[in-house]
Amino acid sequence: DVAVAVVQFTALDAGRRHLDIKNSAALGFMASALSTACTEPVDVVRTRIMAQLRRGDGAKAKGTDFNYTSLADGLRKAAAEEGLVALYRGLLPRLLLKSVGGAIW
Repeated sequence: DVAVAVVQFTALDAGRRHLDIKNSAALGFMASALSTACTEPVDVVRTRIMAQLRRGDGAKAKGTDFNYTSLADGLRKAAAEEGLVALYRGLLPRLLLKSVGGAIW
């Protein structure tokens, strides 16, 4: 979640320069939503890399072989083979969780 924090705190800092303290919850909500939406493709590919079959796991191994060799390779292959929508799978639950948390924090 380091990437999320970098985007979130950058947005918070920029927003606080233009908004007063009364809008703090709305700003936190928007900054968290923005950071979550920006970093979702990276999280999808990172999760797929961790879950994919490794070479030499044998016939009994379970999982999907996405055949990603790196983060950039995974982003490229997922977008080319499944479309850009595939990079945002699972966005809604994460977006709700992070945005509400950002508004409270």
